[in-house]
Amino acid sequence: MCSCMKKLGFAARKKITVIEYFCYTCIPDKLVFPSDQTPTGDIGSSPSNPVVETLRRLSASFPSLLLACDVCLCPYTDHGHCGVLEEEGHIDLPSTLKEIAAVAASFARAGAHVVAPSDMMDGRVKVGKKRFH
Repeated sequence: MCSCMKKLGFAARKKITVIEYFCYTCIPDKLVFPSDQTPTGDIGSSPSNPVVETLRRLSASFPSLLLACDVCLCPYTDHGHCGVLEEEGHIDLPSTLKEIAAVAASFARAGAHVVAPSDMMDGRVKVGKKRFH
């Protein structure tokens, strides 16, 4: 049992949720994954994406907490690939880059300090930089 578990009474009195309390005091990093997927992964940039909601909440509750996000489409696509697929099953690079940039921008707007690319799509860093500038 984590020694900070004993402090949960204090956290509850301060109306801090359990996950927020542990994010701040006990666990150095977290992984949050979406529960919904689509063929294009467009749920990744949705304001209702659980990752976006979590970022927004953590950013508001703990402004000094560094929030870093992995940016890829594979958790948001129903086929599990890192991009949008054409009918033939090949990666549609222009559509993929558009979605990846939208996810990165959504994470940043929600409070992420770092948006880190994890796939190997050609041009993904360039399109992300353009989106932020």
